[in-house]
Formats: sequence, structure tokens, C-alpha cells
Amino acid sequence: MRILVIDTETTGLDPKQDEVIEIAGVVCVDDVEVGCFSWVVRSEVPPPPAVCALTGLAPDVVARGLPLARALQRLALVMEDVDVVVAWNASFDHEMVRAASTRAGVVLPARPWRCALTVARSALPERDGGYRLGVVAADLGVVVAGSAHRALVDVRLTLGVWRRLVPPSPSRPVAANGAN
Repeated sequence: MRILVIDTETTGLDPKQDEVIEIAGVVCVDDVEVGCFSWVVRSEVPPPPAVCALTGLAPDVVARGLPLARALQRLALVMEDVDVVVAWNASFDHEMVRAASTRAGVVLPARPWRCALTVARSALPERDGGYRLGVVAADLGVVVAGSAHRALVDVRLTLGVWRRLVPPSPSRPVAANGAN
């Protein structure tokens, strides 16, 4: 089983008007990481100050990012070689990527998307600490260096949570040391 764990950072929450400014992902085959990427994506307008503060992506960094079409063409190549896409809040990331690909005229391969947040809500019902990615990850012992709300950090947190909450299958055996 080849999975792509993905995250996006955006200029806002509305896929109709807001833009993707960062895309990152990790590709795993049978629970072994085989590749990763992280691309800052050029925005037509500078990200709002609150987004810059949250993500750490300064307007000049976003202005020098990859053109949207090029980033999505690269993403399409990655997606061609995976069976499923996993994201923390899959409906949000999927809709943002879908809207961006429509605007850019890039066709992405159709792949099923799975939501790690939904898995966490099911596996860990009635959490006092809520379901923010960083909190769930910390509670499960998933630690990743870097700043929250940077796409690659969030991807690695999501992957760690996914590995702890999704039971192994014949295509995803338990690692020899028992770690998942």
C-alpha cells in the first residue's frame, strides 16, 4: 500500500477565494517512508498578517514560491504513484487542493482521501484536550521538530498519529521492533 500524507497551508479557510501557499507530503510504502516534499507556493496576493504569524511564511517567501500550476503538476506526479491520500482534516485539504487545481487548470489523479482527524475522533472519543493535531500527537507520544502550522511538520505529526491509530493490515505489517 502506497500512501501520501499531505498538508496544505492556505491564506484562509474558503477554497473559493483563498489560496494554497504551502504543500508538503510524505510518501510511504508498506509503512516505510520513501520520499517527502515541501513547496512554498506563490500567492497572487500577500498572505494576511495573521496567516504569516501562524505559519511563519513571510510575504517575501511566498512571493518567491513555485507558481501554483507547477506545484500542482508536481503533486499530480506524486499522486499517480500512490493508492490513497491521508490528511489530518482531509475534507479541508482535499477541497483546497481541488479548488486550486481547478483554478490552475491542472488535473490531479483521482485517489481516495482518508481523514486522520476522523480516525482520531473515533479511536479517542470524548477527549478533554480536543482534537487539535499537535495535542493529539503529543498525547500519543508523537514528537516532531519544527513549528506547528508548517506543512511538513504537520504532515509528520499526522503520519505519526496515523501509524498509532490505524491497525496494521497485511499490506502494513507491524515493524520488527513493534513500532508503528
